[in-house]
Amino acid sequence: MRPKKTSFKWQNWLYFNNAEKKATLILLLLCIILCIFPFCYQWLFKPNFNLKIDHVLVNQLAKNPMPSQVDDERPIYEEIYSGKKIDINEATWIDLTKSGIDKRMASKIINYRKAIGGFTDRNQIFKTYGITASQISQLEAKFILPEKAVTQNSDQKSKVKSLKVKALIEINDSDSAALTTIKGIGPAFASRIIRYRNNLGGYQNMAQLKEIYGMADSIYDKISSQMSCNGIIKKIEINKLPADFYLKHPYLPSKKAYLLKNYQKQHAVIPNAASFKMACMLDQESLDKLLPYLDFNY
Repeated sequence: MRPKKTSFKWQNWLYFNNAEKKATLILLLLCIILCIFPFCYQWLFKPNFNLKIDHVLVNQLAKNPMPSQVDDERPIYEEIYSGKKIDINEATWIDLTKSGIDKRMASKIINYRKAIGGFTDRNQIFKTYGITASQISQLEAKFILPEKAVTQNSDQKSKVKSLKVKALIEINDSDSAALTTIKGIGPAFASRIIRYRNNLGGYQNMAQLKEIYGMADSIYDKISSQMSCNGIIKKIEINKLPADFYLKHPYLPSKKAYLLKNYQKQHAVIPNAASFKMACMLDQESLDKLLPYLDFNY
């Protein structure tokens, strides 16, 4: 005979005796208490903890304000708005930015002023690396720029200075033999100076020597007093010369140069700096460095 199939009864699994029912209820009650405990604790025992911390932080900031990027907390920029000119040697980073100078150039002017111990001649300000003609006009309009001090022995000093200038080596015209006469420059550095000069098209200012490989600040400080820079450069005729003349320029990366080359294939002429910037996808700082070497005539 076949064995009878026993039917599965769900009620056997769902059946609880009295002890099991009590244990289940207690377990559920404990779970509920654990879930709501954090909220009750925060509400009952820590009502003002975060507010107290906020008050402490606010009081600390009020007593010790965070340092700013400027070297002087005096709000001279209020004088700028009132139409009064202020001394460039007393101007802060905020003063420069409030007058219309961009943040990077303001930092460069402040750092250069600290490095030379203050501006004594307006020409020193104009030698700030990367400064443009529009920024120079903004400085002249909003700040008092220093003039050269005239002393009783000015004639004698000018004569001595003229003698020293005659002995200076011009970096844009000198050959390797002349450069090696400078103390601190050997044949290797002389060849680097000439090679970089040829790649640039000439030195616009003396500070460009720092861009040469291996030119440490100690070497630059030693040789710069023995050299001069007339700023005569050879410009690149973008719309007349083939691409080979600007593909190796130090201020134009190879990727940007090939973008320019492809742009010229599609557009026969690059009329101005704005079109050049768009063609190469350059940032404003890179464009300002390269712009003196460009000629857009066609």
